[in-house]
Amino acid sequence: MTVLQRSFGASTGADSSDYSKRPYLLEFRSSRAFIVTVVTFMAFTDAVAQSASTAILGYLADRTESRRFPLLFGLVLLAGATAMLCAGTSVHTFLIGRALQGMSAAMVWTAGLALLADNVEKGELGQCLGYVTVAINAGTLLGPLSGGIVYDKGGYFAVYEMAFALIGLDILLRLVLIEKRTAKQYLASCEDSSYDPLLPQSGSDEDGERRISYNTSNNHSHDVHPVSELSTIGSDQRSVWQRRLPPFVWLLSSRRLLVALLASMVMGVMLTSFDAVLPLFVMQTFGWSSSGSGLIFMAVFLPSVFGPLVGYLTDKYGSRFLAAGGFISAVPFYGLLHMVTHASLEQEVLLCALLASIGLSITFIITPGFTEIANTVDEKERQHPGIFGKKGATAQVYGLFNSAFAVGSIFGPLFAGLIKEHAGWGAMGWSLGGLCAATSVPVLLFMGGWIGDQKTKNVDG
Repeated sequence: MTVLQRSFGASTGADSSDYSKRPYLLEFRSSRAFIVTVVTFMAFTDAVAQSASTAILGYLADRTESRRFPLLFGLVLLAGATAMLCAGTSVHTFLIGRALQGMSAAMVWTAGLALLADNVEKGELGQCLGYVTVAINAGTLLGPLSGGIVYDKGGYFAVYEMAFALIGLDILLRLVLIEKRTAKQYLASCEDSSYDPLLPQSGSDEDGERRISYNTSNNHSHDVHPVSELSTIGSDQRSVWQRRLPPFVWLLSSRRLLVALLASMVMGVMLTSFDAVLPLFVMQTFGWSSSGSGLIFMAVFLPSVFGPLVGYLTDKYGSRFLAAGGFISAVPFYGLLHMVTHASLEQEVLLCALLASIGLSITFIITPGFTEIANTVDEKERQHPGIFGKKGATAQVYGLFNSAFAVGSIFGPLFAGLIKEHAGWGAMGWSLGGLCAATSVPVLLFMGGWIGDQKTKNVDG
């Protein structure tokens, strides 16, 4: 550190009081471009850490006996990262803290969504994920608002005290929670003293107890096999090199999953593209203050209250047409952004209406996307019973989902910011609309399975 300080002058620690020695490359290091680059790199580090770690963390989460441990570990890691950001006084401390925050968020997200998928009936998963969508957007909206209020009233450390309190409450809830699989073992043990959780029980639908019927290759009769047997059967259906790979790598051969990941990435672009351009646009066009430029995001997030309804529709009608409709409906609203050009009440109302409409379109994409990930694993299990073993691959596919979303979050602000800077606000809107239109085609064709197969089923039915 001493060598760096001597070489670069006013460097990584607190500001030096000795201004007699000119720092190396002073003009460049204090330029607007370099400052923006440093801040952008911090956000980039967060997104890369999250996207690079989610698939691996998902694999580890699927190997554990319970979802509790990865959730608790992720929250403890989050607390450590928050402490680093609170106490840090140098750039490298902030970079490490942001990287740890990304990894902890990846672990909590991956294991949390897998926990929900494991403990909710498949016919109700979409509606439950709709509530998760509401919570996501509520946290995104209320976090900066509450942080700003607490900072004004209590100062710098009060904001982190609030964050630590929320993390502590979250850890407490994780400790109180009992997974259904564990609860059934306790209940069965109380009702029948002869119950042995290691032996198959009639009428149970858990892991080793569940029995699945499938057609043999030699005849059309239905044979019933325990899942423990099916794990061997499913693994034998793969080649030697496939058996050596983690399940999430093998899952990437699914067109259905790849399209779901594409939708997740574009969804990340849609949710983050306004971050870099919208606050500056309303400040320059309408003369709004920094508070008003932050509140404008309410128009995008408030439509997420319809998440449970969209989830209910997803459970009833499937993901394909809802998600494709969400992408297609966003196209004209993005295109109409070019009509917002000057300061007036009508223009402000128009912008808020367009942003709310885009937010509603995003709501019709998020919940079906979450549900599609779990359904993809179920489809593979039906095609190759026991292929993922007793512990499944739910956390791994949600890890891939989070990775794709993180990649979209990286490119969203860059994509929108560069286009607005070089071609204007209207061109940015049309570009995002074109991206949504292009994404709607594979979503319509492959989400929920190849659409041609669905038509064949309808004809046969």
